[in-house]
Order: sequence, then structure tokens, then C-alpha cells
Amino acid sequence: AGQKLVQAMKMGCELYIRLANSACDFLNKYTDPDTFPIEVFDYSAIKEVQDVYTQKPGADYQNLADSGHPFANVLRPQDFDTSHFFAAREGFEVRLCTHFEPQDVSDFLKTSIPLGGLQQIKVYANE
Repeated sequence: AGQKLVQAMKMGCELYIRLANSACDFLNKYTDPDTFPIEVFDYSAIKEVQDVYTQKPGADYQNLADSGHPFANVLRPQDFDTSHFFAAREGFEVRLCTHFEPQDVSDFLKTSIPLGGLQQIKVYANE
């Protein structure tokens, strides 16, 4: 999972986490600071990558590699350029999808995902 995070940052695309109707225990089982940090569910951590460590035309950006940012721990030597530099590309974002109804999300996911750092959005289909 950590390499999917790196790939999404490197390619400037979405890391899509599809839960469907499951409540995977990310809080206790499926995250690790060195492979898949829990901060992937924290909008402020994602926003910091977007604002500080992302290549944008005409904008300054910093090296994520030695930054102390939680996502830096996931990087491996082959992820860096020749000067030990890593920056995300514009377009990187994280999206978590569940089939739970908005009123049920907290009940089903509060013990498995840190919900406080997420923005809940209900999608409606045109019929």
C-alpha cells in the first residue's frame, strides 16, 4: 500500500482507497509509519504535501525525502532522483470511498479510521 502512495505522489494522481461495505482496521492493523502511515487519512498531511512538496509551474517546492513529513518514511532509495530529492507532482490527492450511508459512517468506521481528518461527501447519481 505504501508504494501505491508513492506512485500516486510521483505520478500526480489519486490514491483511491475503496472500502465498499467493509471497515478495515487502519487504526490498529493496516497502517505503519514506514509502509502506510495513518496520516494518509489526514487532510492536513495531504494538503501539506500539495502545498509544500509538490512540483508546480513557477512555484517553489521542497524535498519531501528528508522533511520529517510522515509520507517521507515510505520513500525508498529508488524513489529519489540522483540528488536524493523527491517531490510530488501536481494532481496528487487521496480519496476514500465507502458504500455506507452518511449517517452510518461514524458508527461503522469510528474504530477503524481516524475520521476527524476527513471530509465526508455524499455522491448522488442522476437518474
